[in-house]
Amino acid sequence: MKKLFDTEIKSNVQVAENIFRLEILSQELSEIAKAGQFVQVKLSDEFTLRRPLGIASAKNGVVKIFYRLVGRGTKFLSTKKIGEHLNILGALGNGFNTNVTGKILLVGGGMGIAPLLSVAEKIPAVDILMGGKTATEINFWIKEFKNEVGKIHITTDDGSRGSKGFVTTLLPEVLEFENYAAIYTCGPEIMMRGVAQIAVENNLPCYVSFERRMACGLGACLSCSIDTSNGRKKVCKDGPVFNAEEVFPLKPKKFESNFSFLKDKPEFKIFAGDCLEAEIVFERSPNSCVKLVRTAMEACVKWLYDNDKKFFTNTNNEDKLFVLMSSSAFAVAVGKNLLKKIHHCRISGNKAIHNEKDFSFEEGIRCLSNLFDFVQWIDRNYGKNYQPRTFEVEKIPN
Repeated sequence: MKKLFDTEIKSNVQVAENIFRLEILSQELSEIAKAGQFVQVKLSDEFTLRRPLGIASAKNGVVKIFYRLVGRGTKFLSTKKIGEHLNILGALGNGFNTNVTGKILLVGGGMGIAPLLSVAEKIPAVDILMGGKTATEINFWIKEFKNEVGKIHITTDDGSRGSKGFVTTLLPEVLEFENYAAIYTCGPEIMMRGVAQIAVENNLPCYVSFERRMACGLGACLSCSIDTSNGRKKVCKDGPVFNAEEVFPLKPKKFESNFSFLKDKPEFKIFAGDCLEAEIVFERSPNSCVKLVRTAMEACVKWLYDNDKKFFTNTNNEDKLFVLMSSSAFAVAVGKNLLKKIHHCRISGNKAIHNEKDFSFEEGIRCLSNLFDFVQWIDRNYGKNYQPRTFEVEKIPN
């Protein structure tokens, strides 16, 4: 059911840097909204298009929405005061199935954590694994979820709270100690793809909530269409929740990767998942692979700076990848030939991210091989029980 609502703002407060929590009063909307659905918010006559915002909570006549300041529209929304009114179209899309038996594991990253709160409110047995860049980005989420879930597992990129790393780093460990019926996930697409792959390797159903730019929110404009195993579908109408196997090319079982040895080296867990995922997505497209090779390369470089004091020569304390890789200490340590390979992955990754180039299979393999050489160098100099290995093209999924 969808309809227009004239709603009153109950609160609109900043809960973290550039993140706001909006609460609106609407008894009917709170009753019809399902977990994982979204609304289209009319900001004012000044803005032609409505803004799609996910429903994080809907109960007792109050609908809760979290949003990040990303442009003129959300900046305007952040100025709205208590008692002002918002015209809202909702509830839209197909959400998560909450009529389930067994315990569900929620996995969220960044603002993708928001719609999972609505799931936690409607399913009695849920745990959550949440990830953010820093403790300040994750702390307010913990307060929101603490009364709605059983266990809360936390990762942060910098290790300031919970485990250092990403949700995909900790997920296999979480699955070892609990029997879950399914995984529901929302966050960056790369993160969800990694979660979905781990789910299929553990024979677990996985459902993902996609985020796309939307104009109408009703399936008429086709701006949010995506490719699926069942043809083109619209995120706003057919989703935003999909079965992971419908939208991601997943391997039905674990395969022997060139980077499989990293699974037995806990000292490298901060970048192991990114390396493995980069090789997995080669099957989807070389461009996706090259993007993730750059992500993995960056994680490797930052690992060196975190674990070897001789690299602390950057007086500006910048953590940008190019600056870190351009320091004299880094260049001397890795040597001219390996440095050239590392920079090749950085430059190629940037082009893939900004869609400046379509990469061939051969170029994708070259980036994977360069990443492998760098990881081998790290293992030889810093790892335990080092064994020389060679890169095998035959191991790359295709």
